[in-house]
Amino acid sequence: MAIITKHAITSPWSDRISRLMLHDPTWKKMHPERILPPVNVSEDETHFQIELSIPGMDKEDVEIHLEKDILTITGDHQESVPNDKTSYTHQEFMHKSFHRAFNIPSSVEEDSIEAEYDKGLLKIKLHKKEVEVLAGKKKIEIK
Repeated sequence: MAIITKHAITSPWSDRISRLMLHDPTWKKMHPERILPPVNVSEDETHFQIELSIPGMDKEDVEIHLEKDILTITGDHQESVPNDKTSYTHQEFMHKSFHRAFNIPSSVEEDSIEAEYDKGLLKIKLHKKEVEVLAGKKKIEIK
């Protein structure tokens, strides 16, 4: 079973609308703190891996929580401005925050989730539970 991203809006147009709003200058001025970090999700035989690109944030700015089968990743970072009295003609330093949530399949071993942050890349490794594989056929006795 694959990990599925949870969206607050379930419309088929939600992805397209979100992208349009995130690139609209008027929307950015009204909601400068909204970012949606890109994510990669991969899977192999032993684990799932979630990678988030969040450059400019420190690991102290990020929190990861698991509640029931929902893995939630949130970040909150305020960029420092050297002088509050400066009159800017253009300013891109801002407050950044994000929230991403993922449905976690029951095959994940909840007690062995690992997270690592290095140079703007957050990697979360979700180990799968070991499943006993039976070799060949198994004879069932009739009683």
